[in-house]
Amino acid sequence: MNPQTAWCDTYEKGGQDIRWPWSDVVGLTVRHARPVDDYRRTLELGFGSGANIPFFLAMGFDYHGVECAENIVQKVRNRVPEISSKLQCADFTKELPFASQFDLVIDRAALTHNTTEGMRSGIEKARDSLRAGGLFIGVDWFSTDHSEFQRGEPLDDQFSRRGYDDGIFQGLGVVHFCDAPLLHSLFAGFEITSLEHKSIHQMVPNEINIGVWNFVARKI
Repeated sequence: MNPQTAWCDTYEKGGQDIRWPWSDVVGLTVRHARPVDDYRRTLELGFGSGANIPFFLAMGFDYHGVECAENIVQKVRNRVPEISSKLQCADFTKELPFASQFDLVIDRAALTHNTTEGMRSGIEKARDSLRAGGLFIGVDWFSTDHSEFQRGEPLDDQFSRRGYDDGIFQGLGVVHFCDAPLLHSLFAGFEITSLEHKSIHQMVPNEINIGVWNFVARKI
């Protein structure tokens, strides 16, 4: 199942209908990329149900978004008609349907649903879309310390899994995990200026170790 099909099915069933901004997206953006510091024109990869959009609009960003699931794109356009033309449906590992350059690219666990090859391609597209000195902020990129890295069906790429029949990745197609060397390799065309690893031991409703990366990378 390709990412578009997997996510269209997920949204059709009412899954991932998140309406609040992710706290780490808010925190990293406010600390590193405020509009008053010349980070205004913003592109979000995989905006999903549009959870982060109200935050970016309230902060005065010139927000643009690209999402691979056509059914959710139309729903989000209806919620924020004032920026409907800036919300586009495309496979952001292959193309970004915007002409001019951005100051900031945001990805909250969107590229992580591709193989390493797909992620490299998506990062290259994002880098091409950034101005010199522009920032890429990544939030909740899954770590190889995540307990789900030991499950699923491995692909040829050792960092990618699929076939989750239950758990938090059920029905989401490909799931990608990074270790630190791979993360640095993926962002070879950037200077990583901030890198955090978060580990959470969830006990209820089910026991799971959650490991994710948050980072800021500046285009060289």
